[in-house]
Order: sequence, then C-alpha cells, then structure tokens
Amino acid sequence: MKTEHQMHLYNAWLPPPVVEETKKEKDSFRSVLKFVKDSYKPDDPDSVYSTLKWISVLELFIKAKSELNLEDVAEVVQFGIELFNISQNKLYAQVRWGNLTVRVLNKYRKKLAFKVQWRPLYDTLIHTHFTRNTGPEGWRLRQRHFQTITSLVRSCRRFFPAGSALEIWNEFSSLLENPWHNSSFEGSGFLRLFLPTNLENQDFYTDTWVKKSLNVWDSIPNSQFWNSQWAAIIARVIKNYDFIDWECFLPMLFSRYLNMFEVPVANGSASYPYSVDVPRYTRFLFSNKTSTPAKAIAKSIVYLLKPGGAAQEHFEKLGNLLEQYYHPSNGGRWTYSLERFLFHLVIMFQKRLLREQKKK
Repeated sequence: MKTEHQMHLYNAWLPPPVVEETKKEKDSFRSVLKFVKDSYKPDDPDSVYSTLKWISVLELFIKAKSELNLEDVAEVVQFGIELFNISQNKLYAQVRWGNLTVRVLNKYRKKLAFKVQWRPLYDTLIHTHFTRNTGPEGWRLRQRHFQTITSLVRSCRRFFPAGSALEIWNEFSSLLENPWHNSSFEGSGFLRLFLPTNLENQDFYTDTWVKKSLNVWDSIPNSQFWNSQWAAIIARVIKNYDFIDWECFLPMLFSRYLNMFEVPVANGSASYPYSVDVPRYTRFLFSNKTSTPAKAIAKSIVYLLKPGGAAQEHFEKLGNLLEQYYHPSNGGRWTYSLERFLFHLVIMFQKRLLREQKKK
C-alpha cells in the first residue's frame, strides 16, 4: 500500500528531470497556502472574496498525484472551515470554500487528525435554510449552498470531538417526543446528518441507546422517510461499533427491513395503507440521495454477519421471502429497491472484506 513518503506510480513513470521538479510541489503548496491566508483580512469580512482566486490553484494540488505535507493539508481544511463559518450571508464564498474543503477531506480523511466543532455548522445551516432570509441570492445558489453544507457536515463528522454525540442527541431528541408532529421528521433528519460514529464518541453508544432508538424508530410504523433516516443512523452504528450485542435486536431489525421493501407479502398491499405525510420542505432538505433505503439495509446486514451469530439465519429468511420478487413476472414498485439492495450487498461485502484484510 502506498504510504505518505512513497512516490505515486504515475510520477515514477515521468522522466527523471520532471520527477525532480515534482519534489518541489510540497514547498509550492505551502507558498500558495501562505498567499491565501495573507489575502484574508480578519478586520475586513469582504476580503474573503479575494481568497476565491486561489481555490482553483489549491484544487490543482489536491488533484495532483504528488505527496503534500499533511500539516499543510490540515491547515487548508481548518482555514477553509474557518472561512466557511465566519462568512455568514456570503453564500457564494461559502459554496466555493465548502466544496474545496469537502474534496480535501474526502481525499485525506484517514490521514488527518484534528477536531471540528459541530455547532457552527449547525448554526449556519439554521440561519441560511431554516429561517426567513430575504437575501438577494437566487434559488439555485441556495440549493447549491445546502448541498455544500450537508456534504461538509458529513465529511466533518469523523472529526467531531468526544462528547459531540451526546450534545447532538440532547439537542434534537426532544423533537422526537411527539411522533405525530412535523418536528419529529426534522429531528430525525438532523440526527442522521450530524450524529457522529467515530472512535472519540463510541462511549455514547450502548445497548440502552440502541433499544431507545429502535423504540423511537418504531413509534412511526408507516413512513418511508422516517424509516430511511433511522435505517441510515443504525447502519452507521452497526458498521463502526462491533462491541454492541445486536443479537436481541435482530428480529425487530429484519422485520423492519422486510417492511421497508414494501413487497406484497401474503397478498398484502405493496405500499403503506395509511402513510404519514412528511412536509414537502422537510423532504427536500433531508432527501435521500438514493431514494431507497436499500444501501442502509445492505450495510447493516453485511456488518451484522459474524461467525456463530443469528444474523445469517435472519438474512436467509429475508432472502427467501424476497427471492420471488426478483422474478421478471413479479415486477412492481419494489423492483428498483430490490435491485439496489442486491447491488449494495455486493459493494458492502467487498468493503468489509477489504477493511478486515487491512486490519491483519
């Protein structure tokens, strides 16, 4: 596996004089970073716009195959997050810096070590998209901004410090108390977006929390939106915390998973008979990119499997029930979800296999 100090294979094929030039890119990147930071004046908030011309230059370095100093990469991320947080009402600047920060985090996320506070990101999200704002920005820019900030939150979750999971749960769990109020849908969306499942917050997740969360999930039995939010949350917990004993929760989980595919089992309807209406604005803000919970279900099942566990038996029963609906003559609204489920099962199994091989 390529380490930080090894030359990338692409560069190894270059002519020797060019290879020597690539070794200077670390210093060049550091120089560009200095120019970027010097172009921003803390006493002049509008000076953030003077930093935007450097983003394309930074992107060239990030896309390149040469190695950069991780300290400089971390400094770019921290500076980008700082500019994003302080550039309130400057949506275009936030979009540019947010997108760059997401790209850097996605490329170097496993090599970086620093902390990101969740509250400023949440405040920006609320200020920009959950309060009345009469700014001059058009709908398209606001949509891009929302996509950027949600992507940034997802990329930053692994860097939330210890105690963040408890803070986030306490912040939004009150919204879940009345399952028939629209605030419960917002609460589940915020939890799915912000709740971290990193090593620093593992003490928050216990069997008691799982039981409580599954009870909350069960409080609204006929909402695909609600199911998608909780399936995604539980899937991340299952993947990252193997110390939780999931055996006693398997019957409820697999029953939920079968229900979420909306197949007409035992001559029943293929959809929920009395579905709960989710506010349109909430569906837009917390939309599921895949429009189906198949990915979360596949992730959960793959990471629940273990030698001697009951998950394999439950998985086989689920497969036997769903198998008939893969036949061309039994197509319906469930067909796409089942196709995605099979696709993600393979992908998730490959990822788990690779993950366990790296641990050896």
